[in-house]
Amino acid sequence: MVEQILFISSILALVISVSLSFYAFRSRNYKGAIPFAWMMILISLIAITEIIAMTGKTDQNALLFYHIRYFFVPLLPVAWLITIKGQYGYPGWLKKWLLALIALIPFFAIVLGSIPSFRHLWFQQRITISQIGFFWFIESESKESGLLLNMLLVYLLGLFMGGLTIVLFDLWKRRTVSPKRSFIILVGTIFTILVTAFSIFNKFPLRESVPFSSILGLMEIILIVLVLSLLPQKRERTRKSRKKTDNPEPMSVRTSLTLMLIFIIITVSIVSTGIISTKRYALQYLSQVEAQIQSISLLKAKNIIYWRQEKLFHADTFFENKSFSKLVETYLQTEEKKDLEADLLSWFEAFISSDEYDAIAFFDPEGIEILSASSVFNLTPAHLKKDIAESIKNHSVEIIDFHRDYENSPVHMAMVIPVYSEKKGDPLGALVTRIDPSVKLYPLILDWPVPSETAETAIFRKMGEDAIYLSELKFRPNSALREIIDHQETHRPSIKAINGFVGITDGINYRGHEVIADVRPIPETDWYLISRIDKAEALQPLTERERFAWFFYSSLILMTIAAFWVQWRQQQLRVLTAQNQAQAEIVEEKRKLKEAERIAHIGFWYWDVETGDVDWSDEVYQLFGLSPKTYTPNIKSILEKSPWPEEQNRGQELIERCYRSRQPGTYDQKFLRPDHSVGYYSSTYQGVYDDNGKLTAIVGSVIDTTERTLRDQALRESEKRFRTLFEQAAIGVAILDTRTGRYLDINQKYCDLLGYTKEEMLERTFQSVTASKYDKLNIQKNKALLEGKIKEYSLEKKYIKKDGSEIWGHLIASPLWETQKENGEYQHIAVVSDITERKNAELALRTSEKKFREVVENLSEGYYNITIDGTILDHNPAFASLMGYPSDHVLIGESVLPIWQDVGERQQYLDELFKHGSISSYQIKAKRKNGQPSTLLISAHLIREEDGTPVRIEGVVLDITARIEQEEKILATQKELQRLLDEADQSRRALLNIVEDQKQAQMEIKRLNKDLEERVAKRTAQLRASNEELESFAYSISHDLRAPLRAIDGYSLILAQDYGDKLDEEGHRLINIIRSSTRNMDNLITHLLSLSRVGRTELKYEKIDMTKMVETVFKEIASAQEMEKIEFSLTLLPSIMADSSLIRQVWINLISNAIKYSAPKEKPQIRISGKKEKGFCTYRIEDNGVGFNPDFKENLFTLFQRLHKPSEFEGSGVGLTIVQRIIHRHNGQIWGDGRPGEGAEFSFKLPCKKEEHA
Repeated sequence: MVEQILFISSILALVISVSLSFYAFRSRNYKGAIPFAWMMILISLIAITEIIAMTGKTDQNALLFYHIRYFFVPLLPVAWLITIKGQYGYPGWLKKWLLALIALIPFFAIVLGSIPSFRHLWFQQRITISQIGFFWFIESESKESGLLLNMLLVYLLGLFMGGLTIVLFDLWKRRTVSPKRSFIILVGTIFTILVTAFSIFNKFPLRESVPFSSILGLMEIILIVLVLSLLPQKRERTRKSRKKTDNPEPMSVRTSLTLMLIFIIITVSIVSTGIISTKRYALQYLSQVEAQIQSISLLKAKNIIYWRQEKLFHADTFFENKSFSKLVETYLQTEEKKDLEADLLSWFEAFISSDEYDAIAFFDPEGIEILSASSVFNLTPAHLKKDIAESIKNHSVEIIDFHRDYENSPVHMAMVIPVYSEKKGDPLGALVTRIDPSVKLYPLILDWPVPSETAETAIFRKMGEDAIYLSELKFRPNSALREIIDHQETHRPSIKAINGFVGITDGINYRGHEVIADVRPIPETDWYLISRIDKAEALQPLTERERFAWFFYSSLILMTIAAFWVQWRQQQLRVLTAQNQAQAEIVEEKRKLKEAERIAHIGFWYWDVETGDVDWSDEVYQLFGLSPKTYTPNIKSILEKSPWPEEQNRGQELIERCYRSRQPGTYDQKFLRPDHSVGYYSSTYQGVYDDNGKLTAIVGSVIDTTERTLRDQALRESEKRFRTLFEQAAIGVAILDTRTGRYLDINQKYCDLLGYTKEEMLERTFQSVTASKYDKLNIQKNKALLEGKIKEYSLEKKYIKKDGSEIWGHLIASPLWETQKENGEYQHIAVVSDITERKNAELALRTSEKKFREVVENLSEGYYNITIDGTILDHNPAFASLMGYPSDHVLIGESVLPIWQDVGERQQYLDELFKHGSISSYQIKAKRKNGQPSTLLISAHLIREEDGTPVRIEGVVLDITARIEQEEKILATQKELQRLLDEADQSRRALLNIVEDQKQAQMEIKRLNKDLEERVAKRTAQLRASNEELESFAYSISHDLRAPLRAIDGYSLILAQDYGDKLDEEGHRLINIIRSSTRNMDNLITHLLSLSRVGRTELKYEKIDMTKMVETVFKEIASAQEMEKIEFSLTLLPSIMADSSLIRQVWINLISNAIKYSAPKEKPQIRISGKKEKGFCTYRIEDNGVGFNPDFKENLFTLFQRLHKPSEFEGSGVGLTIVQRIIHRHNGQIWGDGRPGEGAEFSFKLPCKKEEHA
């Protein structure tokens, strides 16, 4: 209760003090009040700035003005004493210099208390001032004030008591001032004592933390406004007196003071705005600096994580690599290790070709080095054995953290990669590769993406309770693993990080400079990242801006002073000018009034209530369409012109209104014009009364409102019809504010679509019910509508229902304005229909079409969709390939008729299709684009309209040309074998005849002949068995064909060796033919198996040194004579990531062909080159051999397709097909070109890096 009384008393003190201060301005004889009044106004203006700062949530700025305001509060008693001295005129010894000295004492006391070293003299305990809402809270452990504060309090209260004594003495004895005024001053003195005491203490005595509200400052402002609102009454009276005298007075002192008050308000506003804006910019700039540092820190952390993942990816070259594991296992188990060691070292050297790796070695599970690609491999044995054992146990790649191999060695890292047996899974050992972080990791960390002299980034880790840097520092070379941060240096950001802090912080760096830093742990490691910049460098632009800001605001204040001086001078000139213009203005105003009556069509009338006579102005006659010569207005004749029942009591109604209310009023009436049209009018009236209050007359004015009334009636009818259509519409209709998007009106259907009530929708905007994806587009459309760029627009978008679900709607929006409006009100009508079902159906259709298209595009068979007349509507890449075009060639719109070899066969195909509606596995003879014949297998079905009319044919086609050719080759082989068997049988019979004819031959010859017969029979049976197996060749896998072919070759060899002396020349020739055919067939099967394996083998990517591979292949396949004869040219080839074994097969085939076809030349030449561009590596091999006809280069890679006779050059026709298959599996391309007798060239292009494959 005591607190409330004290708080209310302080407010009353402010009320009285402010009232008295403005009373001083209104009463010039109130001497001495001006200083006190200006003091109160100044405190109120500071309170304005304080409230603005508190509203803007800038606590520090508000607290600054809080201290400034209370800096002046202790000066109030001095100002009050000056006021009393000026009013009462005594004591005489209180001179001006003494008053100035009295004012300086509290001023210096406040300044002394603000010095930190003397602050204990103000409060004995440290206090904290904080803002809660519009209240300041002072928190302190003790309520005891210091010596200086107590002395100041006693001093100020003494001043107030002195002033109070003067007032009481004058009121009791002298009566220099009227008792009424002395009483007001006495009350003001008492309340001013209260507010001063509470302002100084800034707390109430009964609570620990008590608010002193800046609302009190707001109360001062409100009182100032209320007092100023009284001044215009006096000004109005002054203006009336001026009109009477027509003699304008010079500018009053009040006007000058008002200008001065406005100047002070503007100056204080400029200063406060400068302080607030400068502080706010400082906060924003600091936030930008912190955000930049944090972004860089996050980017660095992400790059470090990527670097570690890249190392682990490199480790995958060996980890769980079956080829490498098999090579290591073979190396460990084989005594002859020279060749295998070279292979292993080639793996090692390829791996450490990167600059980051400087050593690699293989260790057994016990940590003993087996093989190394570096002359020195400095790793601590004990440490290494532990890491190898842990890596093998965990079955994972382990990264050995930063370390030094010896005291002054460079910092290194290492990776341990376990190797296991391919078959048993037993550990074989581990690969250890050493990483040099100075090559890539340290530059990655140290690089700062924007120009800066002091910014740097580093990584560190926890070492016991301390921290140690892992990377080099920008200003301290060779500091990695040497620079240690003591855990007691808690001001270091690094120590904050290892103690769990993450984010932006201030601190001191290793150079002793203040820095802004971002610290954070790096995931998947025990490392921490710190990104920092010197605070002096970061805040340098802020300091320059603050200097500019103070210069700018100082200039504004000077400009304000100049503007107010000019305003004061102009005011003086205006007063003088007004003296000469006053009379002319009065005359002009009268003339304008008459002219305005004529232009505005306003008529005036006077009705004498007692006589009923009515006097009209000329404009009234014009409005009613009457003539003053033929019509005399009175109340009776006027009512006759208004023959409507509601108009007959108009006169009595006006009289009653005037008696009920003596205020002006208005009424509307209808009037029948001479042309029998109805006019509508609006009148304003005022009663005239005598001294007894009796109504004597009514005066008024009238205007014609016929046009407006008729327009309003038509508008109401139109609105009624629109409202009916609006509410009953079967689709959603709404009217919206185009600028804000708020719903102004809406029908029930619209509400039902979204599940809201009409009241809920009218509180919303279209943005709140629109899916965020469509907000921007919708707003852009509305903007275009406002700017007149479009007349209307439609939009399909998603709406959000009240329950959170989404529906599709079709929106049509049209403006409800025709021209630009001055008041800025723009509305448009929106019509919305629910299209959710249609959208869902479209989505399902698109999904189905996408799935169908993916299946069709990936079919190995050709898919086609054609019209009845053969025009292609759709096809997949396989169909284009079957037709002899590139797979990406588009045939849509072309005809399929040219592919038929026999038009009659096509007609039979169509007859079958029309008869059955579909056909399956229909074989036809076709021809490709280049005229090459082919055999196709077609399956198709007929698509009809609802009335049964055929419209399209859809189907798939399979090229079986190769299969047919293979079958023909098998039949030819069978016939050849049968012929050989027949010839062998004839030879056997001839031999038997010879034996029978040579009866005198020795018995040994008979026995040999008998054995020969038995062996021939046995071989004949075996040949027949082989023939039976060959007959099933089309249905057997290629591996099963090798056994009988080898049997035929073997037995033929036995026959030639054992019975060669019994056979004639023809017999030997036949045996050679058999052996040659079997070898050719074996080569064909080998190539077919290779072709098959190319498509089935899983690709094993590794980095390939193409230059080294080509040199090795050429040396392997070229004989010594060929190497001496051939001019072989090889440039440096780019390396790629690919399957080494398959790419090797490519080079074997291409180089073998080049050697074979250039052999007839006297000086064979083979040139191999390569280049790298746009992520692809292109290789070319050229020779000056026999070449080929370029017209058939499209058939180069066709299976069994040969451009030279077998008698000229051996070959199976499979090699280039295998090459093409390998290149395509690596997502590459191959092509060839040549000229007869000039040579040939083959080129292929592969991605330089690994790509994903289906």
